[in-house]
Order: sequence, then structure tokens, then C-alpha cells
Amino acid sequence: MSENRKSEIRVSTIIPVYNGEATIAQAIDSALAQDFEGQEIIVVNDGSTDDTAEVLAGFGDRIIVINQPNRGLSAARNAGIAAARGKYIALLDADDESRPDRIEKSLAVLSGTPSSVLVFSDYARVNSGGEILYSTTVPPNRAHAPTLTELLENWWPIAPSTVTMTRQAFIQSGCFDAQLKAFEDIDF
Repeated sequence: MSENRKSEIRVSTIIPVYNGEATIAQAIDSALAQDFEGQEIIVVNDGSTDDTAEVLAGFGDRIIVINQPNRGLSAARNAGIAAARGKYIALLDADDESRPDRIEKSLAVLSGTPSSVLVFSDYARVNSGGEILYSTTVPPNRAHAPTLTELLENWWPIAPSTVTMTRQAFIQSGCFDAQLKAFEDIDF
């Protein structure tokens, strides 16, 4: 990648993966399919023991791969964000996919509202046949940016794979607590 190309990076999409050979290619393909120029995709292979490394190698220089011993989801996300060059961070789990307009729409909100540092969206859980099992549509009375009190006192459906935020806000918040045992969503 040329120095000129490096300066164009605005969004870093971070994908942590542990033994995700069955789903990681679809997640990466959805990140590569974004209707947005200026994205880097960083995949953190968190000590996978399956064929995840071989799947990642198939993407060549279209992605950046960080290999580390298994330290957990939070530590993997932190490692990816530490290597990120973008002003904005988009999170994506190894078993999730993003719509092609996700980054474009997220940045429109963040750029258009300078006081905002994080956006998230609804999401749908879809089975292998494409059938929607459930979705999280934000109720009309919650169709606004939540206050800190609302986040602490009410359940607010924020899935990590829908979050796009400023890198600066993430760093200032202290990053993910790598001591907490976070988990991926569970496929039923």
C-alpha cells in the first residue's frame, strides 16, 4: 500500500476471530463490499486452532491480519484498534455481516453531528436459509441518542457489530476491559 493510500484511510473495520473458519469469509466479504472508499479491514486472529489462518490468507493484501495468542474477544478488539489508522472504528464480529451502506450511513451521522462520537443501528438475526429469526428495532420512544442515564437504567439494544465510533472517544474511554470474559453471540 502506498503512502498516499495510507493517508486516505478514514475508517478501520475491526474483526476479531477465534476458530471462525466457517463464518469469517462472509464477514470479511461484507466489509469489503462497503459502498465507501477509505476503509482498512483489520482482522485479529486470536489464537485460532482451526483453518481460520488459511481462510484469512486467501484475502491477501485486501485485509490486515494480526495474529496473537488467544486472549479473548476484548483483547482482540483492543489489538485491532491499537493498530488502526482510521479516525473512525467500525466493529464487526466474525459471524456477522454488514449491509453495504453501513459505513456510509454511519459516517453521515457522525460527520453531520460533531458532538456525536458513536452510532449504532438495528440488526436482524438471520438463519442459514436467509429467514429472519428476530430483529432489534429501536422502539419509537427510543428513536434518539440515549442519555447515559437511559443506557444505565434501561436495556438498550446495542450489538457490537452495529457500532461505529470515533477512535479518539474509544481511546479516551479506556478501551475494552480485557479481564472481562466477553462472548460472541451464540448460534442456536
